[in-house]
Amino acid sequence: LHYPLRRQRQMCIRDRNRINYESSGGILIRTPNWLGDLMMSTAFIHQVMELFPESEVDLVVRSGFEELPLPCRGRILPFDKKTQTPGSFGKNLRQYEYQKMFILPPSFSSAWMGFRASIPERIGFSGDFRKVLLKPAKKHQYPPRQIHLVDEYMELLKPLPGTPIRFPKLEVNEDWLEKQLKFLPQSLPERFICFAPGAVYGPAKQWPLESFRKLVEIMSRESDLPVILLGTEAVRPAKTAATSNGPIVAKKGAKATPKVSSITVALWQSLCARLLRSAVALCRKDVWRCAVAEQAEQSLCSPE
Repeated sequence: LHYPLRRQRQMCIRDRNRINYESSGGILIRTPNWLGDLMMSTAFIHQVMELFPESEVDLVVRSGFEELPLPCRGRILPFDKKTQTPGSFGKNLRQYEYQKMFILPPSFSSAWMGFRASIPERIGFSGDFRKVLLKPAKKHQYPPRQIHLVDEYMELLKPLPGTPIRFPKLEVNEDWLEKQLKFLPQSLPERFICFAPGAVYGPAKQWPLESFRKLVEIMSRESDLPVILLGTEAVRPAKTAATSNGPIVAKKGAKATPKVSSITVALWQSLCARLLRSAVALCRKDVWRCAVAEQAEQSLCSPE
């Protein structure tokens, strides 16, 4: 007897959770606070700009990341939790009259920011007592962190028309590069190899240091290009361990300014997934032998 009513209620819930792709108006994306997650979110940002070609797309980023060449179609708004609360920052966002906000971080404070901004559509995942602040509050199709982060972010757009964008991308131009290179304490060689072996959470977030060391040895043996190590003072032990007993030609990392370190590591992290592809391309240009790429692939795929 109650089945039609229950069915109707389920359909209403689905309609309420469905994103209106026909609507116009400004869009705001609250990006992740962690640098690696921010790089992964670039695929989501590109997808939103493709789905809403007529809308301005602004970003809220953690203070310090506003100089990165992130994709957007409007403003990049830095948020510094040391000087502003999420609520007061959100209240200041009302002046822009956004119609939609996508909230990628899973924190309560990120949802509270959108709620205080009085944005009609505040799209994010439920959890951490955020459900009442979101409109709509999406449910994870899979448990958090059980699928690739790019796919997890894309769940916020489902049902997604067309083919989703799968690869993160930073579009770096020469002007931006020249601006950042001014902060380096010394000039860089014309061609070089970069490694960023360290991570804030150590082994939980990094490739095994022994594997890094072996790959450095392979590259140094097969190429005369200098190797440059990237990272802040906090990951200096990892940089040392990754190159111990390895024939490093050149090394950088003494006391680089935080701006240079964070920006350079961001670029490297965005390219890590293409390491093998680049190695194969270099082999075709006779810079490395194909055997080097095969050895690197075996080392990369090794569980050790």
